[in-house]
Amino acid sequence: MDVLFELRERSRRLRKRICLPETQDGRITQAAAAIVAEGLCQPVLVETPGMQSLPNGVELVRPSSDPRLDALAETLFERRKHRGMTPEEARKRAQEPLIYAGLLLAAGEVDGVVAGSSATTADVLRAGLWTVGTAPGIRTVSSCFLMLKDDAAYTFADCGVVPDPSSQELVDIALASAESHRRLVGQAPRVALLSFSTKGSATHERVDKVRIAAEELARRAPSLSSDGELQLDAAIVPEVAQRKAHRSVLGGRANVLVFPDLDSANIGYKLVERFGGATALGPLVQGLEKPYMDLSRGAEPEDIANVCCVASIRAD
Repeated sequence: MDVLFELRERSRRLRKRICLPETQDGRITQAAAAIVAEGLCQPVLVETPGMQSLPNGVELVRPSSDPRLDALAETLFERRKHRGMTPEEARKRAQEPLIYAGLLLAAGEVDGVVAGSSATTADVLRAGLWTVGTAPGIRTVSSCFLMLKDDAAYTFADCGVVPDPSSQELVDIALASAESHRRLVGQAPRVALLSFSTKGSATHERVDKVRIAAEELARRAPSLSSDGELQLDAAIVPEVAQRKAHRSVLGGRANVLVFPDLDSANIGYKLVERFGGATALGPLVQGLEKPYMDLSRGAEPEDIANVCCVASIRAD
């Protein structure tokens, strides 16, 4: 199965409106032009200083002259007044491209937002949290990468948000990533919580963190196929799993890999992308009420278009 082809086809059928607020970046306008040409979704660009020419067939919105601005600013004020935000500050902040795009999303004027080609992950997350907030029952906002190589698809997490997750946060990340894999790839998730130890082969407090998370994940989601702590080879190579973890329910066939910290996850996905030649889609933010997607600042126009497709599917 060509997962990327399927993602694009699903997005094309949905025709969702996806807002791109960083139009001062030429890659964004290039991506928007390609999206329109291929009919992947309906891009909505936010006018910014330094913006290049508008591609044909792309909608442009202007924060300062938008007749919806008063209502959008009021929404922001209501969400942030408990933090001391004033109505005047809300109106000013509502015109910032990242915030404005998120307020359009919260109001249902667009179906998703994709940002981060210029802004940091922290800025993108802040905009998402301020405008759409977290989904019901979510305690940990995280991210994942969809890693595509030939006919294989893996979900890596958390590669972009939580630096040193606790055992409880690892469980939250695992559950969110399992659902992302199910929705985006259409496969039953098989979740491995990774470590430098396999089933007690090493002792350390960092191993304990992953082991406790694996036990809690099994309690919280007994129907989910999961195991840990596992070394990477025991998680994805059946022959190694037979030797190192022969009782593992995964049998060396995990497709959702939950890393113990941001260091290992970020390094891991980039190794697979750069040395292994895999396509990396993400970081895909998990846990917000509506899809406000982050981008790698090294993203190419094709990557941006692909993440817009993911946002469309998440919005469905």
